[in-house]
Amino acid sequence: MMMLSRLMPMAVAGIVLSVGNASTSHHRVVQISHDELQAFAAKAAATATITRDESEQGNGGDGGSNHVDTNNTDIDDDTERLLDKIEAAFGPHGLGILEVTNIPSSKVKLREKLLPMAHQLAHLDEEELEKLLLPETMYSIGWSHGREQLKDGSYDKSKGSFYVNPFVAVPADASPNRDPPMPMSVQNVFPSEQMPELEATMLEMTSFMKQVGLWIVRLCDIYLDRIARSKLQECAYDSEASGCVASEGARDQISPSSLHDSLQSCDNCKARLLHYFPQQSALLEGNGDHLNGDDDFDDWCGWHTDHGSLTALLPGMFLDGNGHELIADQSSSQGTGPVSGGLYIKPRLNTSEVVSVALAPTSLGFQVGETIEIQSGGMLQATPHAVRSSSMPNVSRESLALFLQPSPQHPLPPMTHLGETEGNPNAQSLQSRWRPTFGQFQQAT
Repeated sequence: MMMLSRLMPMAVAGIVLSVGNASTSHHRVVQISHDELQAFAAKAAATATITRDESEQGNGGDGGSNHVDTNNTDIDDDTERLLDKIEAAFGPHGLGILEVTNIPSSKVKLREKLLPMAHQLAHLDEEELEKLLLPETMYSIGWSHGREQLKDGSYDKSKGSFYVNPFVAVPADASPNRDPPMPMSVQNVFPSEQMPELEATMLEMTSFMKQVGLWIVRLCDIYLDRIARSKLQECAYDSEASGCVASEGARDQISPSSLHDSLQSCDNCKARLLHYFPQQSALLEGNGDHLNGDDDFDDWCGWHTDHGSLTALLPGMFLDGNGHELIADQSSSQGTGPVSGGLYIKPRLNTSEVVSVALAPTSLGFQVGETIEIQSGGMLQATPHAVRSSSMPNVSRESLALFLQPSPQHPLPPMTHLGETEGNPNAQSLQSRWRPTFGQFQQAT
């Protein structure tokens, strides 16, 4: 039987930094190998086929459900270990990120090909970049630089973003009359003449990232279903137990494959190819003394939580001024290495700490978003994260994020936090922004 509160020792892929007078503690980035996930997915698919065949026979061959019944999924020892890791990564005590290690070598090479293209794209002639601007989409498709307004009212020029809707050429809900209206281009734009391989390379990589992400979400479904059943069984014996009132609708709220089904079509998913421009501020002295406040992390990307379901991350690549790759310094806890910087996360239960996360170039990262936090009743929780610039001038960072998220019309359950809210500074904000559909929640956010 799975231990719902057990945290297993995991491989370390992060460094804890002390900010101000905060004490440090040990946080680990949970890792699952690509082969483990692939083996799980194969077993889940086989179980789904058997369940579907039985349903078709029971319905006289008229066709059955494509859902995976989490009750009938074979929970062997290997799957139990994966469920433990889902809890350790995404549960209330986790960092909100999971590292999928040892991806196929062909995808490692694809990353090496794709990420330098972000640097190349950002340095196209202004005339060519103008062709990639789509203001009618609020710059949610194509090129965007200096268009996003920051908290202080200024516009973000620290990074350039190239947005693509990778899984549909013409969104089914692209009509401006839909409710709520979410501007979206009818089709993607690419600099085909200047960069003829960008489109195919980006679409191949995002397709792979989506596939792995759906494997992870399938595990989340099984994990949540078991928690809901366990809680309801507990409440059947003791109706006064903690969380029993909130759990009355939990079984319906966390239905089998509900997360997976909401993302499978991915017609509203968004890919973001990122170029972080070199920062020339006085903070880049390499002395490590600038780890004393949140503002020091705003130079590349300020603190935020993702509002979608699951964000797939291609590990960042640091380049020098000539576009040559530099190796990230993963050993320095004070940010003094030549190309230190990158992704940082605040643990939920102690927001005065900052964890540096350095994903291996042979891995993918997956961060849980606020939508899954809502859908899971708080059993899986999003964490604040930021991207800090390199401690060395004239160094840029290239990355790719794929935002897995439901369609705008997808319903969201009422806010019912079954998980821990103490130490979760985002819970109140999430409650205030909750809306009955994802599109409305996205607009409120």
